Amino acid sequence: MLGKPWTQRKLEYATLPPGSDLKQQKKSKKIHWRMRLSLLEQEKAHVDALLQPFRDSWKKKEVSLCSDGWTDRQKRPLINVMAASGYGSMFLKCFDASGNTKDAEYVASLFQEVIDKEGAHNVVQIITDNAGNFKAAGLALETKYPHLFWTPCVVHSVNLALKAICEPPVNSTQYDQCKWISSLMSDCNAIVNFVLNHGKALDIFHSYSKHMLVKVAETRFASHFIMAERLFLTKSALEKMVLNPDWKTFRKTAVEEKADHVKECVISDRWWDKVEYVLSFTNPINNMIRKGDLDAPCLHLIYDMWDCMIEQVREKVFEHEGLDAITGKSSFFDVIQGVLESRWNKSNTPLHSTSLYGSLLSP
Repeated sequence: MLGKPWTQRKLEYATLPPGSDLKQQKKSKKIHWRMRLSLLEQEKAHVDALLQPFRDSWKKKEVSLCSDGWTDRQKRPLINVMAASGYGSMFLKCFDASGNTKDAEYVASLFQEVIDKEGAHNVVQIITDNAGNFKAAGLALETKYPHLFWTPCVVHSVNLALKAICEPPVNSTQYDQCKWISSLMSDCNAIVNFVLNHGKALDIFHSYSKHMLVKVAETRFASHFIMAERLFLTKSALEKMVLNPDWKTFRKTAVEEKADHVKECVISDRWWDKVEYVLSFTNPINNMIRKGDLDAPCLHLIYDMWDCMIEQVREKVFEHEGLDAITGKSSFFDVIQGVLESRWNKSNTPLHSTSLYGSLLSP
């Protein structure tokens, strides 16, 4: 709206200096008032009219409410609520939870406000992450509305499983089998940070590669593997970087130890073999995250996606360990399978089964 030519002309009037003639100043104040009130209300009405077909479709296709919590740059705890249906997705409301305890009762009250506004008869599902307060709020609303389902976000569930495998807690059952992956991811992160944080290293790297290194996004654990994939893609450039004579400039400096660690990893064939192996058996898990993150409906595919994912992980592990696909036994795969199945058991709902059978019966 502010980018339109007529808006720009009005902004010129609205920003007139105090020394302008009285007639211009009055016109400026009038335009400023219209932009704050009437024009804003008109634009809101226009947007509501564009979104009305979405709401009309809910009477036939019904709708799911999707919610996620996040923190903005001002450190305010915000809770978004969106609507998703076969017609498409639209933003509904953002709640500022500052000063409130985000317990189950409070979260449920926010959902209740949205349900009351959009019509309880239109809402069939609430999708949230797996946090305890969101789960308790969803189950409370299930009790109040028998036709409504609470469903944990499949992408969040798979992300948690991936994190449990690649950053296992010290007291977890998978720690002994998976701690080497955590160390490997730490090495990858150290290499990326060193290159990106030191101009000399970055200049040397760019002289051999047109690709950019990728840093980890804190909100998604899968971004660790996007980072590792990019490292593997630029393997040759990284090897040339640490063997370049200019790399010696890091000697006898405060970062010499970090530079030596980067070089030690990059020139090690065994280290790269580990990176390739981790990428191979985590690729099916990351693929499921990508598929679950698409706008297309996939609820009826979740059962099959989980089974296929676990089987593909099994194939990669058995291939790496040289085991027979039928009679082989891998303690490492058993641990990974246990983590994946444990996460599935915590996140699957009757709605997944209903959707699966519905898709099998549909022509």
